[in-house]
Amino acid sequence: NDRHLQRFVAHEIIDGAVKFHVVSPKEGNHGLAIYAREEGEDILLCNYITQAAPNQTSAIPFPKVSNGLYGPVVPAFSEMGLSSKTHRSAFIECDTGELDLRLSADRVLLYEHDLFWETLEEKVNLHGNVFKQILDGEVQFWLRLPHLGKYRFTVYAKEPGQQGEMANVINYCINCTGTRDGLGPFPVVHEK
Repeated sequence: NDRHLQRFVAHEIIDGAVKFHVVSPKEGNHGLAIYAREEGEDILLCNYITQAAPNQTSAIPFPKVSNGLYGPVVPAFSEMGLSSKTHRSAFIECDTGELDLRLSADRVLLYEHDLFWETLEEKVNLHGNVFKQILDGEVQFWLRLPHLGKYRFTVYAKEPGQQGEMANVINYCINCTGTRDGLGPFPVVHEK
């Protein structure tokens, strides 16, 4: 059973095309099978053999996302009139430890977020390392990334007065390759 290898492959959909991201857990050849789900049944589309040299391996898998998909969550993202202003891809490289992400909406929305730094052995909640503000129809998320490695940043939204839970609208995978001291949580700001 190779289920433990599933987190070494992730995908996103950009303009109707599926883009796969693969990190090799160890040197050598690996098989990659790509499936599509149609009417509740998984259908094999194709098989690939990937090769990884020693300098191309990573023991750090992609962070786990609840629906298995990075990028805009269909149909919630478009139904809420959202669009990405700063990053076309959900896979972002950051070499400074600080990141500015912005979304715009065609209506007033309430937002919440999750930020987790993950390895195979550890998952750290860094919710306080995100500052959120809404200006002129855009929501800005300013992230402080204190550790090297991969992060999952998830945005939730709903309309004011809407009953029920907030909907997961977009998932990002951030690979932090550089950081600096002092990138801790933001001061707590209470909204009115």
